[in-house]
Amino acid sequence: MNVPDPSLKRTNRRVEARHLIALVMAGVLIGLAFVTWRQFEIWRGEKKEPKDIPTIVTRLRSEAALTYLLRGNQRLKEGKPDEAIEQYRRALEIDPESSEAHNNIGFILAGSGDVDQAMKRYREALRIDPKFALAHINLGDALVGRGKVDEAIGHFRQALDVAPDRASAHYSLGRALAQKGLLAQAIKEYEEAVKLSPTYALAYSELGNVYFKRGQYKEATEQYRQAIKIDPGNAVPYYYLGNALLKLSQPDQAIEQYRLAIKNDAKFGEAYSSLGNALQARGDPGEAIAQYRRAVESDPRYAEGHYNLANALLSRRDYENAIKHYRRAIELKPKYVEARTNLAVVLAQIGEEEEAVAQYRKTLEIAPRHEAAHYNLGLLLWQRGDERGAMAEFRAVTEINPRDAGAHYQSGRLLAEAGRVEQAVGEFKEALRIDPGFTRARQSLEQLSGSSGEIRK
Repeated sequence: MNVPDPSLKRTNRRVEARHLIALVMAGVLIGLAFVTWRQFEIWRGEKKEPKDIPTIVTRLRSEAALTYLLRGNQRLKEGKPDEAIEQYRRALEIDPESSEAHNNIGFILAGSGDVDQAMKRYREALRIDPKFALAHINLGDALVGRGKVDEAIGHFRQALDVAPDRASAHYSLGRALAQKGLLAQAIKEYEEAVKLSPTYALAYSELGNVYFKRGQYKEATEQYRQAIKIDPGNAVPYYYLGNALLKLSQPDQAIEQYRLAIKNDAKFGEAYSSLGNALQARGDPGEAIAQYRRAVESDPRYAEGHYNLANALLSRRDYENAIKHYRRAIELKPKYVEARTNLAVVLAQIGEEEEAVAQYRKTLEIAPRHEAAHYNLGLLLWQRGDERGAMAEFRAVTEINPRDAGAHYQSGRLLAEAGRVEQAVGEFKEALRIDPGFTRARQSLEQLSGSSGEIRK
């Protein structure tokens, strides 16, 4: 079974996008002083008004530019981003140094997937106003998406230098730190975010994800429940909570949370797939398969859903359909080594040995230290009469993991067949030193006592 990492791309992709249009414009209604970026602060979950709002208005060169900015905001509220950009561009024709217009355009471009152009706009906004905290945050978020986490952290810290009470800056910094594995620091930033903005549901969810990564599943559930309390219509925290409960060996409670996630979002592929995992854990494979099918129906490009479905079908010896879904998972995610390895296992079982070998070798190109691929490839090569190739694969396993008793045992068998009794005895003894209860290794060692050098497969 495959339970997705809870630090999901999904949070920002699904949750933030869903609330963007509804919340992004709340500031317009408050009044002229809030016209430019209050809406984005509310979208990020902050409730406090920035202290520098009066300077935002004074930076606008003319009432006409302000009018276009307001029109752009209104178009965005109406779900018309292209028309919003046009209004912001008109504002720039009047006031080319409007950092707010550049930043707004960047925000819309990022939402449409044109991150490179969005980053250019954010950088232009910061050239005009190096202390524009929100532009630092938006640029930082874009950089995280590009894998430039260290540079992003620098921008988040610059935002906090200007606006230390801005919850969204602490939130974004926390996400970047978590991505670098600096979990204790990430917790500190998320806690500061929710302290500044107690209704910041996204921050509670991400705080829960950090606890999940640390294996503190009970603490994670507390944060997810808080996020649900604040935003009960958001499907994602229910999904996260289900994952944590499953880790706590509470499949029934996990199932309840996954169903609530699906109730809030009927196309939530990950939730269907994880519901299938929970049903498997509860001993209901038939219903699990049904949920895996719903996962790939709701999101046909969800590679993990195809992988989980293939595993379930394999357990029922439905090799044809298992192969179909492993192939689809690999098509969607070419470096999906688990899917490639399992596909190779099935291909070998149905006699498609050449392709099975090819899949194992492709796996090892992607992940040279993949123990299972080396081990299984060794067995398959031995079966095909390539003893030298098989020995090389078993040796690779013991180099990666010297305590792999199985690989030592298989090496011993090969050496015994080759008449290299002393070396074979050494491998069997090593297997027994690692695992004293390894019956087959003990039997093989006893067979060599005295010793013909022959050993039965």
